[in-house]
Amino acid sequence: MNPSPQQEPRSDRLRALLGSASTSRAVVIRAPWGFGKSRVLDGWDEGDGRRVVRVVIDPGGATRESFWRDVAAALPGHGSERSSLGDARPAEALVEDVLVAHPLTLVVNGFEYLDEQPSVEADLISLLTRAPGVRVVIASRRETSFEDARTRMSLDVQVIAAEELLFTTEEIEAELRSAGMGAPALTAVVERASGRVPALVKLSLLELSGGGHPNTVDVLERWLTQRLGDYVAATILRGDDDLAALAIGADLLDETLAGQLTARPGAQVLDEFERRGLGARERLVLEDGQSQAVFRFTPTTARAGRASLRAKDAKALFGQRRSFAAWAKDRGQPHAALTAAVDGSDYALASSIVMDHWFELGDDRPQVVAALERLPRVTIARWPLLGVELALCYLAMKDHQWRAAEVFALSLTGIGLRRGTASATEQLMYVLLEMVAARTVFGSYKQARHHADRLSRMLSEFPAAEYEHAHRVIPHAISQLAATQLFTGATQDALQTLISGTATARRLRAPLRAQYFPLSLRAGAHAIAGELAEAQLAIVESDSVPGQEHRHDDYSGSPARLAEAYLHLEAGRYEAALEVLARLHPHYGTIENIHLLLEAETWAHIGLDPAQGLDRILEIRKLAERQRRLPSYVTAHLDRSTAHVALATHRVALAAQYSRGVDVLGRVPAATLRAKVDLARQSDTDALGVLLRYPPVRDTTLRDRIDHELTLATAHHRTGHRDSAVTLLRSAAASLTNAGLTLPLLGHRSIGHAELTSLAMETGILLPSLPDSLTAPEESQHAAPPKLTPREIAVLRELMDNASYAEVSARLDVSINTVRTQVRSLYSKLGVRSREEAINAALTIHLLDDQRRPGGRSDQAGRTQL
Repeated sequence: MNPSPQQEPRSDRLRALLGSASTSRAVVIRAPWGFGKSRVLDGWDEGDGRRVVRVVIDPGGATRESFWRDVAAALPGHGSERSSLGDARPAEALVEDVLVAHPLTLVVNGFEYLDEQPSVEADLISLLTRAPGVRVVIASRRETSFEDARTRMSLDVQVIAAEELLFTTEEIEAELRSAGMGAPALTAVVERASGRVPALVKLSLLELSGGGHPNTVDVLERWLTQRLGDYVAATILRGDDDLAALAIGADLLDETLAGQLTARPGAQVLDEFERRGLGARERLVLEDGQSQAVFRFTPTTARAGRASLRAKDAKALFGQRRSFAAWAKDRGQPHAALTAAVDGSDYALASSIVMDHWFELGDDRPQVVAALERLPRVTIARWPLLGVELALCYLAMKDHQWRAAEVFALSLTGIGLRRGTASATEQLMYVLLEMVAARTVFGSYKQARHHADRLSRMLSEFPAAEYEHAHRVIPHAISQLAATQLFTGATQDALQTLISGTATARRLRAPLRAQYFPLSLRAGAHAIAGELAEAQLAIVESDSVPGQEHRHDDYSGSPARLAEAYLHLEAGRYEAALEVLARLHPHYGTIENIHLLLEAETWAHIGLDPAQGLDRILEIRKLAERQRRLPSYVTAHLDRSTAHVALATHRVALAAQYSRGVDVLGRVPAATLRAKVDLARQSDTDALGVLLRYPPVRDTTLRDRIDHELTLATAHHRTGHRDSAVTLLRSAAASLTNAGLTLPLLGHRSIGHAELTSLAMETGILLPSLPDSLTAPEESQHAAPPKLTPREIAVLRELMDNASYAEVSARLDVSINTVRTQVRSLYSKLGVRSREEAINAALTIHLLDDQRRPGGRSDQAGRTQL
């Protein structure tokens, strides 16, 4: 069965789609009004010699007997003997005529008009079973039993869905081009206004070709949408008496809601809507994994019907939208429910939807923004949860984060006004959102930790009577509390919160989506702490939560992906770690835990190409800072990663510069990093002093403890305290081996790994191995000294002699502007920002050892800073 090219001008794509159905025993084309089903069937021709018998069912309806009489009359050689009106034989006898006449293809159009559709479907299925040479092609607006999974498997049924009949963007562009209207902007207008429905695309071409339409794009789209809406209303809607006007405010309908809105039997209402082509039935998956049959209006029908009803009875439309919002909320459809509640001005219902589903609403941020951004400021102040949800969506959208602070500030004012009359659940929600706002929008981790402490106390004292009401809020409160602890460096506290929170979520029978994030966070927290076995287990648990696959590479899945990357890093699989992290790159501009992801990525680059890693972290840091103000803890974390990769590239001055702002990470990590810089400068005594001053404490993570021990062992060894160095190295080696860690050793590759390895070999201590290419880096692996021009070297030499710009200008016989240009250039090449850093960099890499002028002043007092 092949479509005729002359009758199917749409595209090769559609022709190939229809041609592929020629091998199936039954083909069902199901779509609402306007999708061109009749035109598709009219152009088909049998390519394998089978006879084609065509039957078109009249909109007036047909019984089982009249249908089979029409089929018998259309059979070759039967039409002259018996007319469809005069043949009084029962349906069973008429079916036998088809059996005798096979092989043939029976093409039925208008199947939705059958009055006894189930009986005819049973006849057709029986016929296909008994006669292998018979094929059936059906075009219908209504769902058929051929689409049942068992029938499709037993009879080889192919269903062509409505989506497959829609015009593509390229096809719309081709149609416009053939009509002499090939502007790209026009293609987008037609695509949006018509919804790519074939009948409306064709109508759009007619409207546009007639002239007299607006020229500006936005006005043209509104004009065309109105014209198409008027056509739809006049063609398939029936004015004031239309039954659809009683339910058009609902996006989805089941029999219960249809009956509630129309005061008629819901099953009959849905059958009529489907028969008229106003929409189609589909399966709606509920929160518990079950599904139910629902009817959905097509977007063009809903838009046209609502515009008409809004003009005649806006109050009725508001009531329908509210009824649908409540229905959708009960069935776990938060996005549709929120949009409908806002459309119906039911802000109390909209706020309750946000309270129960604020985390899930982030799955479709553009839809939430479209629903909420038009709200007046006074409405957001009165209903602050709506503003908070809008701000959270802005926060996760590139180039919209500046709006988040403004909306959050207004919403928090509203929270303050409502707090006195709020229930226990609302109080909990308010503190939760204040914590999230402080952490994500206002960049104050100190304030976020303050709110986290309050939230922790509230959870421990939460009234038992409120648990049922708060069963959706509490799991997210626990997750966000743990996220605040993890992202602010309290890794062990986060793990304790998550362990207890997982049990709470299960006890409250939290939705699956609420169970996923805590498990993902646990994986990330364990990996950061250096607990790889526990991280692996949490990854498996999180990835096995059903229905959450779309979250694996999104915000809530990022901690699990971070843990997966660390498993690769500790095993020396640096490229594999980068591949895992690359799945999160689309979110790097807006994701909150960018500092943790970049740290893991930096370790991978240190293992592969440290110079590339330095460029990468500086680049991504700039992108993130353009989107929002980064919290001090995040910038400190990025500073530490930058210092590590700077040490790996032997940019000691740059490492020293970035090591100055890491105190907020904690005394032990900050002391360890500064000691590494001192070791790289050969200031071994200074390194030893800072490490002894700040030893590990109870809540120091395993990873930070090992890093401290290795750095202290290096400092002891260099200062002649060999026994202390051996004791520390033995302890660190045991911890590394037991935990399966290698990154702490990788971090020492440029400052003391060779010394520690030699000491371990002398004393019989077994250290984990780094990849062969990393264990003994050759000089060629070090970053080459920057190439300065002779003029830049001369200027640098003068700077080391404490010369001012004027003195350099006079000595070198150049203008001051030339001196400034040369200074900027050499600063850029050295990766520094001041004269002192330039001199330190030059001394570290021995850039001017053989060029220092005799008698030059070493006293830097009174030095002019450039």
